[in-house]
Amino acid sequence: GEYRRIHEKWMGVYGEGATFRQIAKYVAVVGGPLVALALLALVWSWGLRRQVSRRTAELAAVSRRQAAMLATVPEIVMEVDCAKVYTWANDAGMEFFGGDVIGKEAVHYFEGGSDIYRHVQPLFDGDDALIHVESWQRRRDGAKRLLAWRCRGLKDGSGKVLGALSTARDITEEKRAQEDLARV
Repeated sequence: GEYRRIHEKWMGVYGEGATFRQIAKYVAVVGGPLVALALLALVWSWGLRRQVSRRTAELAAVSRRQAAMLATVPEIVMEVDCAKVYTWANDAGMEFFGGDVIGKEAVHYFEGGSDIYRHVQPLFDGDDALIHVESWQRRRDGAKRLLAWRCRGLKDGSGKVLGALSTARDITEEKRAQEDLARV
């Protein structure tokens, strides 16, 4: 009888299984917290989706507003990367240089010997100054025009230089008027 008692104690009685009540208890103890965690994760995920959706809509509205503002600016606004290749232009820039300006190096539009790169190099070296330069540029129709540029470096959040953002105004007629006045 001692062997049977030890066997039943440690191995259980053969043929006896867990009752439905015991199984339900184990499922409730283990499954309950898992279901609660899954529901919590579902609610959290739903809240994040709503927040991301709301923020995305806000950013889209800001982006549309900024695009509208830049489209109404009469001056040329151009962005170049560190290789001095045009990466973005507002409507006035596209109108002046042509629709194929994006992807072209800025020097492609310079007229005559220009040392603009030397003047703006400090921006690409990390200088935060606003640099003013004048240069003769070729318009999309081939006309040679004098542009007054205001250039500032573009940096990422860590301070790494990404390129430069420049605005330009066509001052050709102003210069001609000044020269005519000087001759009088």
